[in-house]
Amino acid sequence: VEPFLFYVLTERDVPSAEDGDRLKRDAPRRIVGYFSKEKHTREGYNLACILTLPPYQRRGYGTFLIAFSYELSRREGRAGTPERPLSDLGRVSYRQYWTRAVLTALHERKGSASVGDLSRDTAVATEDVTATLDALGFLTYYRGAHAASATPEQLQKTAKERCPEILKRWAKEEQKRKEIAYTGVYAPNDPHEAPFNKDGTVNRLRRFENGRVYPEFLNWRPSLDRLPVAATRKRAGNVRGGVAIL
Repeated sequence: VEPFLFYVLTERDVPSAEDGDRLKRDAPRRIVGYFSKEKHTREGYNLACILTLPPYQRRGYGTFLIAFSYELSRREGRAGTPERPLSDLGRVSYRQYWTRAVLTALHERKGSASVGDLSRDTAVATEDVTATLDALGFLTYYRGAHAASATPEQLQKTAKERCPEILKRWAKEEQKRKEIAYTGVYAPNDPHEAPFNKDGTVNRLRRFENGRVYPEFLNWRPSLDRLPVAATRKRAGNVRGGVAIL
């Protein structure tokens, strides 16, 4: 196991308010799954092995682990891809994730972007972005390079057919952009939406989507040797204990 890093996912029961803070802190944790990744890889793999234990399958944990592996790649400043070959279930899970990620990034770019732009936005390797766009029918060839092109209607239709859960998120983000454009700030009316309270503490009433990673809660920095060469040189003077301070 020495050449690998292991990321273990656990869950715990959250006691009611009557049980007190001590019980909340001491609530037992259960391992529900994990994924591993090589410490050093020339192929750009961001995941070697992934497992969700049978009693906890079909709860969104596998999707969460995949999304988490790409969030780590994004923090490292590089695109990633899972180690091949993929199992049948793994192939289905990754295709679903890539579809959601690429559609969301393309929607944010108003339906037009290069493959490189989408790869940087999603941290998904360019070959996986290209294959996903081809499967969606949005792949074009522009000025000697592959690119993506889709109308808003095509994006909405495809999202409704393949991953309808992201339509609600798109509508909410569009409302947020409009409110910021008009008022300069965004103040959610729903108490379950804001990530933090006014005093800076975590909003315990917030609702979370299954399988989605919330970067604002991720307290993690990549080791210096996990950063791309250019990023390592740029941050070479900002290192403590062998860890790059981003």
